[in-house]
Parts: sequence; structure tokens; C-alpha cells
Amino acid sequence: MNTYQVIDEKNWERAMHCLVFRGSVEPAFCVTFEADITNFRRKVKAQKCLLLTGLMENGKK
Repeated sequence: MNTYQVIDEKNWERAMHCLVFRGSVEPAFCVTFEADITNFRRKVKAQKCLLLTGLMENGKK
């Protein structure tokens, strides 16, 4: 059973946060992690392209 509480947005301390994100099409989140890209960077550099371009091209495969 789900329960919820109606929030009085006029007095809610986080009302501005809600207002900013209310119009978003979908929720967003970020994930961070450590990755060793030494070999990938070496390959991209050998091909004389930018790291970002290498990431985009690699993602198409």
C-alpha cells in the first residue's frame, strides 16, 4: 500500500527545487565511476582524432 503526504508548496523549504524540475520531460540522474582508458586513449591518439570523437565513434559499433 502506498501512502503519500500532500505538501504545502508555499511553505515548503524545497519548493524552488520542485519548481525548477517540474517541467522536465523525464527524471535525470548521473552515475560516476572510475575507468582506465589508457589503451583507448592510445588508440584514439594513434588515429589522430579527438577523444570525444573517439568516444562517439566507438559508441556506434
